[in-house]
Amino acid sequence: MSKQTIVQMWYDSYEADFGDGFYPQVEQDSGMVPIKVSFEYSELDNTWTQNYGMNIKGLDGNCGDLLIVLLNKQGGTSSNRIRSKNKNVLFSKD
Repeated sequence: MSKQTIVQMWYDSYEADFGDGFYPQVEQDSGMVPIKVSFEYSELDNTWTQNYGMNIKGLDGNCGDLLIVLLNKQGGTSSNRIRSKNKNVLFSKD
C-alpha cells in the first residue's frame, strides 16, 4: 500500500535556474518562491519518494530532518528516508 502527501516548500528560483539546482526548504525565507512538492510513501522500503515537481537535487541544513517529520506526520508513517524523483537519497537516518 502506498500513501501520497503534498508538502508546501520554498526555493530560490535563481539558484534553481542558474545556480546549483533545486534545493527547496521547509521553512519560508525572504525572497523564496512557494512550490508544492508531492511525495509517495512505500511500505516496501519504508521510504518517501518525490513523485511530482522539479527534481530535488538536495536538502540543505536541517531541511531533511524537518521534511521527514512533516511527511511522517501527514502520512501517519515512521519512515527514515527520502528520495528524489531520480531515486537519489536526499535524507536518511540509517
